[in-house]
Parts: sequence; structure tokens; C-alpha cells
Amino acid sequence: MENSPVTDLTVVEALKSAVRSLSASRLAAHANDANVRLLEDDSSDLVKAHWMSLILGAGRDMRITFKCHFMSEDGPGFGRGLAEVSSLTEERILDFFKEFCNLTMGGLKILLENNQIQIGTSLPLVTRGFDEVFFPRSSSGSCFEDKWILDNGIARVYCAVHFEIFNPIKFFFNASELEESWGKVEFF
Repeated sequence: MENSPVTDLTVVEALKSAVRSLSASRLAAHANDANVRLLEDDSSDLVKAHWMSLILGAGRDMRITFKCHFMSEDGPGFGRGLAEVSSLTEERILDFFKEFCNLTMGGLKILLENNQIQIGTSLPLVTRGFDEVFFPRSSSGSCFEDKWILDNGIARVYCAVHFEIFNPIKFFFNASELEESWGKVEFF
């Protein structure tokens, strides 16, 4: 890697693994659905679905963008355990996926802080999935991306994370660090 502050790719793989694990556990808890499973996304398509929810995290050492692409029809597939499907309005579905991004980034922020890496986070937002084409693709040796699918047999969402690392960091992740039990989540 040219001029990259990352000297150890195990740090990058640990970051990717952490975000994948966090997203799956947070969606399962948020949707009250134990059937959420992680699948590989081999597609090269930029636009994955009609909607994209995203959240940003940034600090002195790195910048992170976590994105979730979904269709409105996927909301009831994940929210069926939390509310009557007939009460899942478009606004509630969009809020559900914004909160999913918020929970995932919040979990990552805790893991980063455990590794002495500080970041601040934005509020999550939802935009059209087509807006993905406006996100720049960096060929820098300090930028890393990962993408995957979360599926529960009824619905699926396409997740992606982009890391830009400015300074050398150390990051260790053990899947047992993730909280296995969450309290009841209310669907607002």
C-alpha cells in the first residue's frame, strides 16, 4: 500500500468483522428477529435498492460511513415482530432503518473507544438509493470498503461500510464483546 498509515491489514479485517457482526446483531435485536443471517454480497451494482440510510463517524484517526440499502417492502419483513404490519407506515419504516444505522454506529463507537480511538457521529439520515452514485470512490491506500447482505428469509437489506484511516491505529475485536442480550425494542 502506498503512503498508507495502516501497516497491518489485520486491523482493517478486524474493523470489517466488527461492523458486520454489529450490524447483524443490532438488526436482529432491533427487529426482534433471531432469523437474521449475514450473507456475502458479490454484486458490483452501486444502487442496491430504492432507499439508503446512512450514518457518518469521524475523528482524528479515521472516518467511517455505514450505509444500509433497502426497499420499503423490506420494512414489514423486519418489523413484523414489533408492530402490526398494517401500522408500518413509510415514515415508520424509514425511521426503523435510520435507527438500525444509529445502533450499528453506536456499537462500533463503543468498540473503537475500547481501543482508544475516538469518533463523533452524525445523526442517521435516509436518502434515495440512487444517491449512492454521488459517493466518491477512493483509490487511496488508506480507504477500505466492505459490503454484505442481512437477510431473515422474508426481507433483505444491503449493508456497506467505508473506512478512511488517517493515522496508524490498533484495533482488536472479539465477537464475544458484543452484547448478546438486549431489552425489548419498541417500534416507534
